[in-house]
Amino acid sequence: MGKILTPDMLAALGAPFLINDLHLRSQGLGDMASFGLRDASGKVLGCLAWSPPRPAKSVHAQIEPPLATVTGLTVILLSIVASQIVGSTRRLEDALVRSQAANRAKSRFLATVSHELRTPVTSNKGSLGLITSGALGAPPEKFAKIAGTAKNKHGSAYRPDRRSSRYPEDGIREAGLPFCTDRGLASR
Repeated sequence: MGKILTPDMLAALGAPFLINDLHLRSQGLGDMASFGLRDASGKVLGCLAWSPPRPAKSVHAQIEPPLATVTGLTVILLSIVASQIVGSTRRLEDALVRSQAANRAKSRFLATVSHELRTPVTSNKGSLGLITSGALGAPPEKFAKIAGTAKNKHGSAYRPDRRSSRYPEDGIREAGLPFCTDRGLASR
């Protein structure tokens, strides 16, 4: 009336539980898990025995190669990206340093040019003022007329309030000279 437990039937019973070595023994062993089979009267007929399942070991064996590959590729890609970020950062820092140096050089140049222009213009303006005021004696009329015109031109040609602009092109624009922009040649 009972069924005969064949190795195929035992394999089918153990597969859902990740048991690969389910087999029938006359008695259980100490290192294996077992389950006693009894008849209706309670007499032991035998034992189903198996090695305890180790799902982690089998899962690990299946995923270890692809996981190692993915981890290795990730480390390589992160290294490449990190080196590119470091390289970009260095290039940006170098560009910033060069830009700051150029800005300092421009400021020194403008300060020097401003000083070098202001000194002779102020001196000329003062000399012309002395000549036209008559403090040095009466100048010849033709010379007084030329000196008066020159004094007025010196006063309008260089005014310190014009140099307060942050951008050199503004001074060029005020003088009515053409200048170069990022869109091409422009004028006033």
